[in-house]
Amino acid sequence: CDSELRGPFQVDDVTNEADPELTAVQTFFDQTNVLITGATGFLGKVLVAKLLRACPTIGTLYLLVRPKKGKNPDERLDEMFQDAPFAPLTTARPKFRHKVIGVVFHVAATVRFDETLQLATAINVRSVRDILRLARAMPRLKALLHVSTIYANCVHKSIEERVYPPALDGEQLIQITQNLPAGALERITPDLLGDYPNTYTLTKQVGEGVVLAESTGMPVAIFRPAIAGPLELPVYNYGSTSAQPITWGDFRTASRTFGMQYPTIKCAWYYSFHMYKHYALYYLASLLFHVIPALIVDVLLLCVGKAPRLLKAYKKIHKFTAVMSYFATQEWSIESTAIEKQQLAMSPQDRRLFFCDLKLLDWPEFFQSYCKGIRLYLLLDPLETLPAAQAHLDRLYYAHQVLKGVALWALIWIVWRLLPF
Repeated sequence: CDSELRGPFQVDDVTNEADPELTAVQTFFDQTNVLITGATGFLGKVLVAKLLRACPTIGTLYLLVRPKKGKNPDERLDEMFQDAPFAPLTTARPKFRHKVIGVVFHVAATVRFDETLQLATAINVRSVRDILRLARAMPRLKALLHVSTIYANCVHKSIEERVYPPALDGEQLIQITQNLPAGALERITPDLLGDYPNTYTLTKQVGEGVVLAESTGMPVAIFRPAIAGPLELPVYNYGSTSAQPITWGDFRTASRTFGMQYPTIKCAWYYSFHMYKHYALYYLASLLFHVIPALIVDVLLLCVGKAPRLLKAYKKIHKFTAVMSYFATQEWSIESTAIEKQQLAMSPQDRRLFFCDLKLLDWPEFFQSYCKGIRLYLLLDPLETLPAAQAHLDRLYYAHQVLKGVALWALIWIVWRLLPF
């Protein structure tokens, strides 16, 4: 890990090929070729970096990468390897790219909750079937890990480590989405969804059913991160609800504390995080603190000859909030017995190299790294600008207070005008 973000559970995991003894996990990957789908996505990128950093004798990584936004696969990989997780490898093992099939990680998925059913099925269902059939032809297959999600089973309030009966037959869903016209498919989508809130959760759940149907006799497992017992198909739930629960109140406190500690010069407005029990209050706050200020700013931008942008940005924010509300306003009990048993079976060295015990997770420390990492690696705002960023935040604070005063005055004035005094 980057030295600026190192903590008790963020270890130096760049190991050396000359190390005299490999751990059990490293031995499993020793000279093993690995196929990874979705390698350029967030989880896939972290997985590739972790394998290259912590498993020095791993074989060849085969990454399925498609052209995107005018860039060919090689250009996209070059861009990916410039990211922070790969930085330690450039000095420790400068030829690490040469490693780029005995193990398959199927990470590829569409994570857009409002995706069309046709595309969501193609990516989250059909690709699962195709990868499993491809893997069945691999004579030296050691393992195939399908990455699903806890919320594939969101219609169940208690989520066990097993494959639930699929809501729809995977093969039938593939045929429906391939053969029906787009308009007809859009009309029947609500009926196909049933109790599922969106196409993402439905197709991920159907995808798990495809894994169960297609994996007979294969070394296959399902991993469900939360955003196995001795079963024929092992399922590993991974979430913090039982091991290290966190509430929205905890999240708000931690993100505010460390967000203020590491403000960015690029912030557009002062930090504000409010939660409402009633939709009416939420919509009123959105109108007063999002829509009206955005409208004022966009009008001012037009007056100076610039393109309006704030209303468009808030439209995206409100759309994202709407699709996330189903998950953010409910609670699930997540069984995680299998992953805990695997952790107990790991050697101390593997527990250090592949830290995954959520019971040892320190949330304040996590959020400190989280806020600092966003500043450094997503906003590309170096720590040298902290003094200027703090001054910028102070100015935004006073502007925020003025805006709240104006909004309150406007609300009182409207009520005064409407009520018959």
